[in-house]
Amino acid sequence: MPFVRISAAATHTDEELTALSDSVFEAIVDVLDKPGDMRFESIETYDPSRLQFHRSFIGVAETASSVFVHITLSHGRTTGQRRALHTAVSKNIRRAIGLTSPDLVILINERGAPAFSFGDGESRYLSRAAQTNGTSHGGPSH
Repeated sequence: MPFVRISAAATHTDEELTALSDSVFEAIVDVLDKPGDMRFESIETYDPSRLQFHRSFIGVAETASSVFVHITLSHGRTTGQRRALHTAVSKNIRRAIGLTSPDLVILINERGAPAFSFGDGESRYLSRAAQTNGTSHGGPSH
C-alpha cells in the first residue's frame, strides 16, 4: 500500500484533517484499485508562516492555506494512472473541505521494493519477491 504524507496549515480543523486523509485514501483505493484495509499515512500541521514556497509557481497562485500531499508508491503506474490519481485526490478534497485546486500540491513518488520496510526493519517486499522469483538474495532475479 502507498505511504501518504499530508502537510497542512494548522488553521485546518481536526475534522478537515480527517477529511483530507479520507479523501486521499479514497482516491488511492478507487484509482489504483488498492485494498481498503491497508492505510499508511502521516498528517502533519504547520504554522502558515513556516511554509516556504513560491506563491505563483508556473502561474498557480497558492495561499498559506496550501495542503501538500506526498504519495509514495511502488513502481509501475502509467502516466494515465498518475493523472487520474491527481484528479481524484483534488476532486475528493474539494468536495470534502472546499479547498481549491491552487491550494493543493500533490507529489507522486515511485520507488522500488528496496525502499519499503513494514516491521522489524525488514524489507518484506524483497523477501516476497525472492520467494516469488526463486532467488535467495532478496532482490529481483535477472
